[in-house]
Amino acid sequence: MNTHIRHLLATSGYRFDRVCQGAPHDFAGFAPAQGAMTALDLLNHMVNALSFAEAVITETNRITWKTSSWIEGQHQFRFVLNELDEFLRDNEVDDETLDMMIQGPFCDLLFQLGQLALMRRLHGKPMPRENYLRAAIRPSTKLVQAARA
Repeated sequence: MNTHIRHLLATSGYRFDRVCQGAPHDFAGFAPAQGAMTALDLLNHMVNALSFAEAVITETNRITWKTSSWIEGQHQFRFVLNELDEFLRDNEVDDETLDMMIQGPFCDLLFQLGQLALMRRLHGKPMPRENYLRAAIRPSTKLVQAARA
C-alpha cells in the first residue's frame, strides 16, 4: 500500500501551504545571499522534483515546469502533487521505486520546504508557529487548496 507515501505527500502539501500563506508580495524574488536561488527559483525546482518523481512512478515522460510567477508556481506545485497523489491512490507502486523516490525527490522536497521556511524568516516575515503533530493532515484527492495561498 502507498499509504505512508501519500501521507508524506499530504504533509508536504500542508507545509507548502503554510510556507506560502502570508508570504510578502516580494518574497518570490528574495535570495538569502548573492548567487543563491530566489524563492521562486526554489519553487520551480520543487515542482520539477515532483514532476521527476511522477514520471518515474507513473512510467511516463517527465514534464519540465518553469514560471516567473509565484502564484502560477504554487498552482503548478499543487497540480503535480495532486496528480502524483491520485496515481498513488489508484495504483500500487513497488517498494524499490518508492524507496528511490524517498531517497531522492521526496527528501529533496522536505529539505526545500525547510529552506523556504528559513527564507521567510530571513526576509522578515517568519511563519507563525504551529504544532504539526496536531495538524489535521490526511491523504485525499486534493492535497492542497488554492484558497489557502
